[in-house]
Amino acid sequence: MNLIQGLVSVDKLEVSSRRVLLRVDLDGEDHSPEGVVSRLRLALPTIKHLLGRGARLVLLSRLFRKGNNKIPSLEAVGLRLAELLTMDIVLADDCVGDGAKKVLQDLRDGRLALLENLEFHGEEEDRGSESFARELSKLADIYVNDSLANTIQTTASIQSLPKQISQRGCGLALYKELQILDRMHPQPPKPFHVVLGGELNKSTLGFLLAALPKIQGLHWGGSSAMAALSCQGANPHWNPSPQEKDLFGTVRELLEKAQQQGLKVTLPIDFTTAPNGSAFKLDEIPLGAHELDIGPETLALFRQQLLQSASIFWLGSMGVTRSGSRSPSSSTVQMAEIVAEAANCSVVMGEEPLKAVEKTDLSARMALLSRGGQATLNLLQGQKLPGVEALRS
Repeated sequence: MNLIQGLVSVDKLEVSSRRVLLRVDLDGEDHSPEGVVSRLRLALPTIKHLLGRGARLVLLSRLFRKGNNKIPSLEAVGLRLAELLTMDIVLADDCVGDGAKKVLQDLRDGRLALLENLEFHGEEEDRGSESFARELSKLADIYVNDSLANTIQTTASIQSLPKQISQRGCGLALYKELQILDRMHPQPPKPFHVVLGGELNKSTLGFLLAALPKIQGLHWGGSSAMAALSCQGANPHWNPSPQEKDLFGTVRELLEKAQQQGLKVTLPIDFTTAPNGSAFKLDEIPLGAHELDIGPETLALFRQQLLQSASIFWLGSMGVTRSGSRSPSSSTVQMAEIVAEAANCSVVMGEEPLKAVEKTDLSARMALLSRGGQATLNLLQGQKLPGVEALRS
């Protein structure tokens, strides 16, 4: 399957003097102003592109309620966006209804309006809510989605709405992401190596099991590597959670299948510990050691093998525990430098690896910094995404 077949990039749409409804993704684990603004910045190239071509631009998004808190308004988002664009922005008091229609009637070419949070409408969550999608469609001549992460959803504004607007397309970020991932699917350039880190989770293991026949090298660090080491009989003084223990069977299955197909799985052979960064062999890690990073010998081994690759998919931090730090671990930063050096086609995914790439100013040397999350993993497994399929002509 060609991932971009039947899709149109926003730069191919006639948008001048047209109402363009741009679906952006503001939601994520980090609801702080910094976190929301960082996601908002991802849409800025498409926003500026549309405004520069004289579109009457309408932003549509959803910010989830956290716990028992009130549903957040997008007013603060609008104020921050106005600062970033140095222009006035009108915030509608709703995303449908007379108030939203009035705001759009007054909107002029090259100007921008922000509709209120979709979270205020429970119908958004109902994939069968054609009536809510029809109400939204009355606000636009053209529909554009600019986030891969949200295309996994079956909500009204992602799956149903695009089908009700004849002119629709991908924003600049989404189209580029699909173009790069198309090079990795169905067969990445060989030799294809995967760098796996982060915590042990079911979705990542499922992706690896599906991708094993395509992989020529697997380099395993981070907390999840401790599970693999434990399954091989090592004793890394690591206390897995009950949820992690439940996945040991899948880890063993993965290691057995890798061995059957002759795939070399490279696991850490040394670690460094916080706060002084002392290095220890696997069987020498002190009891009670915490905040472990993969060590210098492991990094050197990973580098030697990765330099033989043609394409790399890197997912997850190389650190084992981070105690809530917002800075990437030392080994994750060093891994960013190795991946940048190693392959012409490198896809990087995961919060800490992305921070490491940005910290080292290596973005230009990576083919793609993917923020698609589970959507990216599903695409690479050959699965269709509701939000992408809805955009196809």
